[in-house]
Amino acid sequence: MYATEATVDRIEIALSHAAMSRLLSVGRLPDNPIGVERRTFGDGHVALLVTSPVAHYAYFSRPFDIRAEHLEVEGLVAWYRQHGAACYVHLSPYFATEQMLKSLHAAGLRQSGFLNILCGVPGPDARQELPQGVHVQRVDEATLDALVELLTCNAAAQERQLCQRLARAEFTDWRCFLAYCDDQPAACAALYVDRPTRTSVLAAAGTLADYRGRGCHTALIAARLAEAAGNGCTLVAVEATPGSISQRNLERAGLQVVETHAIWSF
Repeated sequence: MYATEATVDRIEIALSHAAMSRLLSVGRLPDNPIGVERRTFGDGHVALLVTSPVAHYAYFSRPFDIRAEHLEVEGLVAWYRQHGAACYVHLSPYFATEQMLKSLHAAGLRQSGFLNILCGVPGPDARQELPQGVHVQRVDEATLDALVELLTCNAAAQERQLCQRLARAEFTDWRCFLAYCDDQPAACAALYVDRPTRTSVLAAAGTLADYRGRGCHTALIAARLAEAAGNGCTLVAVEATPGSISQRNLERAGLQVVETHAIWSF
């Protein structure tokens, strides 16, 4: 697939909707336990902030769908600093400008990492590639506890109960899947269907250490590609650490890197 500005624009919107849905679902819990706040800057530009982060939730403390003409860097950064909160700015090379980079630098942010963005066209025959000995099941009420256990298996002991509560809320608007090895829950992953862009987003994949190397991640990719196709999506997108095993598995499934986000933070 060739990366065009139109394709990247579609992907950026879908990734933003998917990420915001996770944090806003947590923020809707009655006591807002990690202090999620939302604010708009410029022409309706949305930013989310986490005042009491645990686990991975600081990752979502950032502005979304960054476009040079919308970003008010000074006011945005001041908002995060006033709350003592982390801020991660994801920059697409298609929509970043030299002036934007200068403004971020002047505000005290620095480049701190990279993320590859992959995309592909989902197909209804994706499930034919499931590895032998592994089966995948979509999560329902009966299997929700197993999903939560997998999502929070690495949580610190003092945060585990809170993390489990957050995990139950985080994927309210997502479709989640479990991969089983030897009839035991071994891995999980999630899919977000962004209907305005007809794009699905893959995220939250993880495999227990004892089951790695048995094809669970590959099975979960195939299951989600089939689910995306069945829901009328003509594109899927996913973030991956450059050079990671996850990226290699996604590429084997037919997805390709279309851009690399530069991550700026302070």
